[in-house]
Amino acid sequence: MQTPQAKINELLISKTSEGKVVVRLKGGDPFLFGRGAEEAIALRTAGVSFEVVPGISSALAVPAYAGIPLTHRGLASAQPVAGTKGASFPFWSPDSRFIGFFADGKLKKIDAGGGPPQTLCDAPRGFGGTWNRDGVIVFAPEINSALYRVSAAGGASAPLPLDKSRKEQIHHLPYFLPDGRHFIYRARTKALQSRSRFGVYQQRCAIRDSVKIPA
Repeated sequence: MQTPQAKINELLISKTSEGKVVVRLKGGDPFLFGRGAEEAIALRTAGVSFEVVPGISSALAVPAYAGIPLTHRGLASAQPVAGTKGASFPFWSPDSRFIGFFADGKLKKIDAGGGPPQTLCDAPRGFGGTWNRDGVIVFAPEINSALYRVSAAGGASAPLPLDKSRKEQIHHLPYFLPDGRHFIYRARTKALQSRSRFGVYQQRCAIRDSVKIPA
């Protein structure tokens, strides 16, 4: 049985009013589907001081520290983006102006503010993409393929090499690291006894430099 949010707010205020230090532990990010904003408003209205401590591995830590909720009941809503019917594996441009996605056997991008989609290159069964600030998109055109790179303006795509020393067979789900030059990706390698193993690796976009990311 779930405790109503109003009751949780009441408990937070009443326990702190007793002079106790209260920790409200949440799974994931408190300001993303966690109703952290509602609790923060209730505490501030009651004159209770508090501090938000987001998870150290959360990509949403900055807005949480700034007190910016990414979702809030009654305020947040989702709207379909015209021209993206059948889209899969969406990803943002670094400036958050465009959304990259796969549809109709192509890698496409669309202005988040509106407008028609632009086809960048072929991607029969796209399986993840990522976009850096230099205008390079690294993507997996198929689930059973190497990674490719293409200009965010479109054009011919080029494959990135598989690491033969690790007997890599498949790359997908790339994600650029903050420096915009290295990215992580998921790889399947052919191990002994004909068994496949998956691992997460990092690689430079232009120069080969891969190491396995510890689990």
